[in-house]
Amino acid sequence: MNIVVVDSADQADIVRDVIVRYLVDVSERLGELVSPEPREEELREYRAPHGAFVLLSDTPGEPPCAGVGLRPLEDGRGEIKRLWVEGSRRGRGYGRLLMSRVVEEARRRRFRTVLLDSHFALDEARRLYLSLGFSDVERYNDNPHAQYWMALSLENSRVDR
Repeated sequence: MNIVVVDSADQADIVRDVIVRYLVDVSERLGELVSPEPREEELREYRAPHGAFVLLSDTPGEPPCAGVGLRPLEDGRGEIKRLWVEGSRRGRGYGRLLMSRVVEEARRRRFRTVLLDSHFALDEARRLYLSLGFSDVERYNDNPHAQYWMALSLENSRVDR
């Protein structure tokens, strides 16, 4: 297995492809079109110095089969977005590995808290977030597809693989 952190424009096409695959998957699972593809603004948010996108492939050189993004918010907070694992590879612990790595990246970028939002139809994701120490918080954004919002304080928590 190969995990790579991308935070520059030179791999934007790979990140875009993973996000498009995520959007197709989530749209199918929710039964509604979430978004046709990522906006350029979103792709820029995943770049250094504060943002990143973590990609996972089964072996080096293969296209990613999973990924997750980290982007900055205000007040020392970061947001975890677009956690996706290809359907045929679910159940192998890839989501946990990605979440552990993206939280590690958030710490490296000096975020005090990471936030995320999701939909109850993605129940395996919610179970994962809770097992990693995330807790429910009040709505912090206007995402029309989100049904719950969560946070993890990075000051006193430890997320392990």
